[in-house]
Amino acid sequence: MSDFLFNKICIIGVGLIGGSLGLSLRKNHVARHIVGLARSQETIDRAIELGIIDEGSITPLTAVENADIIVLCSPLGTYKKIIDLIEVHLKEGAIITDAGSVKQLPTEEVLGALQQERREFFIPAHPIAGTEKSGPEAAFDSLYEGKLCIITPTPIANQDALLKVRKMWEEVGSKVVEMPLRKHDMIYAAVSHNIQLLSSAFGLAFLKCDWPIRGEIINKPDSHFKQFIRLAGSDAVMWRDIFIENRQNINLSLERFLVNINSLREQISSGEEDVLEERLQSAHEKRMLLRNMHRANVKRDDEVNYSSFGAKSLPWVSLLPRLISCAVMEGISDGEYDFADGAGLHGFTRNILLNDALQKEDIFANKVKLLTAIDSFIGEVLELRSAMVGGDASALEDLLSQARECYLQINACG
Repeated sequence: MSDFLFNKICIIGVGLIGGSLGLSLRKNHVARHIVGLARSQETIDRAIELGIIDEGSITPLTAVENADIIVLCSPLGTYKKIIDLIEVHLKEGAIITDAGSVKQLPTEEVLGALQQERREFFIPAHPIAGTEKSGPEAAFDSLYEGKLCIITPTPIANQDALLKVRKMWEEVGSKVVEMPLRKHDMIYAAVSHNIQLLSSAFGLAFLKCDWPIRGEIINKPDSHFKQFIRLAGSDAVMWRDIFIENRQNINLSLERFLVNINSLREQISSGEEDVLEERLQSAHEKRMLLRNMHRANVKRDDEVNYSSFGAKSLPWVSLLPRLISCAVMEGISDGEYDFADGAGLHGFTRNILLNDALQKEDIFANKVKLLTAIDSFIGEVLELRSAMVGGDASALEDLLSQARECYLQINACG
């Protein structure tokens, strides 16, 4: 009897997520044979060279034939087209699962594309892991170790298939929980998708700063600022699809955020120092609670001396990020804390942990410049939201690609 959970597994999409899964499956002896499906032979060749897959193809027949399980690790918008291409080549009882971060609409699309007898074998899943990097070169074999993986089985799910998908993620080191589709999408709109959009909006606003401001910050970025802007460097196509597929839930989270950031703006404008200090203190304490819940995965939070930054740069490198983090934390509910680890929220709001985040003197000393920065940022949030709610995939991808330029500039300087 084989010690492998699967004889043959096909991974569709061998970038960061699929590539890391391939390396993890090999490391933990989960599959005897790992095959990849990608759009280009160059990607397949690179994945083989890196040891991600044993072989690969750009044609569905070769890749999925006789596979025990197929894992969709491609952008959400590709799911239906992929199912249309591969279904005729699947063996009887082949399991289909995915690694996408939106579940409800993609699941409906996959079930609608599958023949009736195959629908019970689709087991949606979402590993809560990733980085801002992409491509096979970004993959590493420990990505899923100690991370949460959410499985959102449908009411018709085949129980043996469900157990095997659960076992696969457990074998690569994930902590697996099950959750209804709708609940998943609501939670991750708040702790992940909304955070991604805000990071991209900040990147867009930051790119429109005068070069002396950007240059000073880019040439001596602190670790908190780099964490804050990191998500803006993520793949534009992947996040374009996520935003559109989960736009209703993301928009609800954005509404809460906009209420919070606008009220912070008004309190700064009207000089309500005590109220502002109380809100910053409360957000700091809330973030400390979240930090302590996930202390095993917490990096050291070094203090930063911002006295070396000029008055024009301070709102962008320190003050605005902390106000954004305050508004984000005010919108996170206690019930979402357990699912925040690995979802982007930690790094994005890390700056609110700093002790001087509670000091209001710099905020009011730089009031005029800070209000201008807030307005610029809110404008970019609204533009991204408009493209998302309107389902304008082209405009959304273009904006996200522009935001990525901010990350690339900062990352280039180490």
